[in-house]
Amino acid sequence: MELMWSWFGEAFSLGAIHGITGILTVLLQLPSLPAAHLPALLQTLTSLCTITAQHSGHLPMSLPPRPLPPTRSSPLVQICHGAPGLLLALAAARRRGAWMSEWNEAARAASETVWREGLVSKGAGVCHGWAGNAWPWLLYYDAVARAGQGGGGSGGERDGGSRGDGVGAGGLDPDECLARALAFLMHAAEKVPLEGSWKGDVEAERYPWSLFEGLAGTVCAWADACVVIVERLEAMNREEGIGIERQGLAAAQKVPVLGVPGFGWESGLLGS
Repeated sequence: MELMWSWFGEAFSLGAIHGITGILTVLLQLPSLPAAHLPALLQTLTSLCTITAQHSGHLPMSLPPRPLPPTRSSPLVQICHGAPGLLLALAAARRRGAWMSEWNEAARAASETVWREGLVSKGAGVCHGWAGNAWPWLLYYDAVARAGQGGGGSGGERDGGSRGDGVGAGGLDPDECLARALAFLMHAAEKVPLEGSWKGDVEAERYPWSLFEGLAGTVCAWADACVVIVERLEAMNREEGIGIERQGLAAAQKVPVLGVPGFGWESGLLGS
């Protein structure tokens, strides 16, 4: 692999919170990224896609792979370790307009893995919960929407939520990504903390109100979803030739999609 950062000892973490996919997500958003460095980032992402495709849509926790504990029958599927981290990095590349066709297979396999196994037992949080697993789909949709309105690149202006150049250019159906993100986030809304514990049969979190493990981060994901939904409705109105503005939409369009805390997303945040 072209670029690697050590984690524990001789292991190299691949996840977004603790490893390579998260670092790539940040670097791919830098407006001032020297052009000479971009090929190494993209080749590293290609290597991660190859690994994911070889593991049936799962992104291993690390290289070399760590053995699964006896209590777990499947690799982790969460943004800190697992396939959601790959989808997050791919969304950043898609937003930069740097998509490569050899990523398509891994992107689809990872998306199916998250959809099939991403409602994890640890609740609705970001780091290892449903909101974190939903967010990469939401940002992928947002990246395609930017490109479809003449934005894209390294941070063009976003104007609406059409599908842009669609499935072929990015390997994933952006409307399907949006639908899957909203399904996870709606499920998270049914399992919010209540009186210091999680409703239902979900494993209690250590910090139920925190940014990465609790309600605060989930609220941030819902906020981004609201912005994307508003833009999608406006795009549908334009496609249908409807010129009547819905109350509050004009103001809502000025609110940016901010992305997962710590990774940046809106144009200029990482360059300021």
